[in-house]
Amino acid sequence: MPKRIGHIFERICTLNNLIEADREARKNKKHFGQYPYGIRVFDRDNVDNCLLKKLLWQLETETYENQPYAVEHRKTDHKWRDLYKVNYYPTHILHHAVMRIIAPYFKERMTRHSFSGIEGKGTTQAADLLKEYLKDREGSKFYLQEDICKFYPTIDQNVAISMMARVFKDKKFLRLVDKLLHHTPHGLQIGFYVSQLTANFLYTIVDRVITEKMRAKYYVRFCDDMVVLSDDRYFLLRVHEAIKDAVENIFHQRLHEDYVLARVGNELRYDTHQRKRRRGGKGKKYRLSRIPVQS
Repeated sequence: MPKRIGHIFERICTLNNLIEADREARKNKKHFGQYPYGIRVFDRDNVDNCLLKKLLWQLETETYENQPYAVEHRKTDHKWRDLYKVNYYPTHILHHAVMRIIAPYFKERMTRHSFSGIEGKGTTQAADLLKEYLKDREGSKFYLQEDICKFYPTIDQNVAISMMARVFKDKKFLRLVDKLLHHTPHGLQIGFYVSQLTANFLYTIVDRVITEKMRAKYYVRFCDDMVVLSDDRYFLLRVHEAIKDAVENIFHQRLHEDYVLARVGNELRYDTHQRKRRRGGKGKKYRLSRIPVQS
């Protein structure tokens, strides 16, 4: 097991790190050649980096306090979600400053099966890996598809902090993370820069359950969307039970009851009463169109 990492807080709390975090946070933010209002206000007031120096002082003295946030109910990816919005300064810059330092340690502990929130490991790469698995026609006759109910809002913040403590031993850093993750009453919120990679890292435990304990050969996870391929339908049922056990007992979350277990090439699902229904029938429609299937 890798040793826990120390001296994180002092690497976050440097003026150079905050300046670089500001540069990263504003990437791709220009619209019609102009930055959003929050960035323009920050640029106007940050004379000689005075605002960044103020944030640095708050961090060093541990007097930083979370700022108010707004919630916008918006439809994205065919779902209605609550998007949490925070001010560019100081919250958004601080999130980038923290993730600049800790992201490499998250990534080196994640498996090759995990995608989302990682440069070079997006939906395209996840689909490419799935296509590679599907070349083994005999070994990928059946697939199991799982996802988590209300994934981000139901993440236990204390579980997230305890898992970070397994990686980092810096007490000042852990107190800062505790404050950042408890910005809202519950969950890791969509719209917070720290949320996506942190949530992805947490579910590395599930990756290891599937690949090491259950010894699944073909497995892909995109954040909370999991796909396992096998030539044995009953093996996939056992994998489902292992995933359910880990999700409920470690993370205190729950799987969607209408999980998918079907032969590759068909679009069938099991509902809570274990009755097969075609995708065009009543009930929830799964996102199978994104999964390459054998003809």
